Amino acid sequence: GESMMPTLRPGDRVIFHPLDRERHRKGDPKAEDGDVVFVRFSAEVGDGCTIARVYSQSDGTLQFRKDNPHFAPRTVPREHVVQMAVFVQLRRERL
Repeated sequence: GESMMPTLRPGDRVIFHPLDRERHRKGDPKAEDGDVVFVRFSAEVGDGCTIARVYSQSDGTLQFRKDNPHFAPRTVPREHVVQMAVFVQLRRERL
């Protein structure tokens, strides 16, 4: 789709590394504010998936923002994030 344009374009191949809340091994990636992530939400907040930039909010929620300003941010309680993976590599098709 167009929600992450111009950073990501249709046809791009994006590689993500899953984040594990329970175990943190040395060298595993972490999601920092502004990182591009793939996230899966619980049924309580819509039971879907998206790619967006993640930002921690002072009230403990997470806000997910698209790079395309035509898409509104989405804020959800941390406990409703089922799985998150952080962007590690982009493979773009040559035209």
